[in-house]
Amino acid sequence: MGHAREGSRIWRLNLGAGSRGEPTFINVDLRQRPGIDVLADVRALPFRRRSVAEVQAIALLEHFADPYQVLDEIHRIITPQARVCFAVPALGTYGAHLDPDHRFLADLKLWQEILGGYYCSVQVRPLGVRYRSSKLLVALLHLLVRGLRMYDLAQAWVFLCRRPRRPERRYIPWWLEERYGSPPERAR
Repeated sequence: MGHAREGSRIWRLNLGAGSRGEPTFINVDLRQRPGIDVLADVRALPFRRRSVAEVQAIALLEHFADPYQVLDEIHRIITPQARVCFAVPALGTYGAHLDPDHRFLADLKLWQEILGGYYCSVQVRPLGVRYRSSKLLVALLHLLVRGLRMYDLAQAWVFLCRRPRRPERRYIPWWLEERYGSPPERAR
């Protein structure tokens, strides 16, 4: 399966599917598991350029020290009208720090900056809240997150990205400077 359209059927990819296969998506993962349709590294996908209409990448980007490799590959395969959904754990949450395979963790503003370098439209939706042991604190946090849009207090973030743009790396961490050059100068 080398392309996203076969006749009038539109293909949708679930990248890094793991054990979260989606029946209406082509489930892609590096490891063979039940429900995986395509075995592939997300940094080298077996799909043609501009051939995929929708991508879902839930709990994927944080597993790479260089998320730009994944973002570049997704950018290569999506159509100009594609919809791309990313979900990442919020910095400072148990979902972010307890997984020893997490290599790249960032706050909300940094994720928005990184994804904004690839898409003209980046919408964020909060998922859950950080603290869960006190019902009063949970209620207060839900009010802050949902009511006052203080998304930094969420457990995770879902980014809906549309309208791909010519990629630009708006943030370069120190360990990637040799590969991508020095970080761009920020406006003061």
